[in-house]
Amino acid sequence: MVLAGNGAKTSVETSISASPLDLFFGLVRANLGTFLLDVYKILLVIGSFACARLFHSAASRYLYALGREIPSGAARSTIGATHPSMARPTSPRRHRP
Repeated sequence: MVLAGNGAKTSVETSISASPLDLFFGLVRANLGTFLLDVYKILLVIGSFACARLFHSAASRYLYALGREIPSGAARSTIGATHPSMARPTSPRRHRP
């Protein structure tokens, strides 16, 4: 996107002399204006937090599943266990006719 929008020469000059973020911000400012550049920056920060949260959630679920399946009793009682206040009884599956 940067090379297509700025051109190869401008992209190299901007990356050497300015911040690498200016490669993206300059394109947004030139094509969409300063108001949408501010919106873009806000969405960039929100997206970064969302990615970090998603990564943490996926890693936690993976470790929990690994802790449940590992043959070690110590792992099952630590990373493979749920807190008593959060554990819910499992309901039997009903077969619909």
